Amino acid sequence: MLAPGVNIMRNPLCGRNFEYYSEDPLLAGKTAAAMINGVESHGVGTSLKHFAVNNQEINRLANDSRLSLRALREIYLRNFEIAVKESQPWTIMTSYNYINGRHASEDPGLLETILRDEWGFEGLVMTDWNGGYDVVKQIAAGNDLMMPGKMFHYEGIVEAVKSGKLAESDLDICVKRVLELVVRTPRYQGYKFSNKPDMEAHAKLTREVASEGFVLLKNDNVSLPLAEKKVALFGATSYNFIAGGKGSGDVNRPYVVDLRDGLLNNGFELNASLDAKYIKHIEDENKRLAPQKALRKWYVYDLLPNEIQYLHDDIAKAAKSDSKVAIITFGRNSAEAFDRHIERDFLLRPDEEALLTAV
Repeated sequence: MLAPGVNIMRNPLCGRNFEYYSEDPLLAGKTAAAMINGVESHGVGTSLKHFAVNNQEINRLANDSRLSLRALREIYLRNFEIAVKESQPWTIMTSYNYINGRHASEDPGLLETILRDEWGFEGLVMTDWNGGYDVVKQIAAGNDLMMPGKMFHYEGIVEAVKSGKLAESDLDICVKRVLELVVRTPRYQGYKFSNKPDMEAHAKLTREVASEGFVLLKNDNVSLPLAEKKVALFGATSYNFIAGGKGSGDVNRPYVVDLRDGLLNNGFELNASLDAKYIKHIEDENKRLAPQKALRKWYVYDLLPNEIQYLHDDIAKAAKSDSKVAIITFGRNSAEAFDRHIERDFLLRPDEEALLTAV
């Protein structure tokens, strides 16, 4: 399992923050260790990533993270250190970026001196997909597995060993770690997987975990839970929930319960005319966006419906109806390989601000 991602949320605009745990290295490390121990207790391996200082997606293949040794140790490596020492993940994935001028997957100080010698990591180190540029330096640094594995990797390794540029003993160490990983897997030991997960049980567990994880930051006048059952529901996202970010951290799910469905399932009554208008709007927006979505790669963030324009009359009618409370939902998507924008993502868009003000 190519997780958990434990990189520090240094910037709120980082495109993969939805995968990461915290801006606090202690919290991130402890959370990752707990997840790794839980997953691996069932015989499934994990890959702690992205090692290290991978805190932005733009230019991630060439970005050079420049920082002091103290910042590196106390912030950007501390989370990994905690996870390694408290859980021993089967594998660790190196990051795409450089660190102070040296590529992460080609740095023996990072992979051998710190990770293995100081922290006692016993597993395998792999690259991110197509990560790194010099396979000889990667092998020599202790990067055992090149993913996804290309012919130039094989040819480069063989040629380097023949020419003496790469010591065969260094290669042997990597081969040994790869084989050690293979023989500990359930597949190698004859486990027959079904590829038929119990989706109902997963959904039940997910709901329990989510409810236990809620943190209510402020509840002025005991606003929640809602006592009023008649609701005027606004916002395209209320009808089009975002279940997760895109890319390799995307979550496969059999269904999504939008806010509209969740309210109806729990005995709330929606303003009928407003509800009908939003349902029609989402249908129209999905048709409009379909040709563009068909051209987008699997790892690119989703295109979301725009808000309905010119809702003032509908808002006024809803306010005079028997609806006792208004709920507005705004949503954002995020994805691998892209960082988010201040204007489009972090701030309210003009159509959203207009809706919020009017309601």
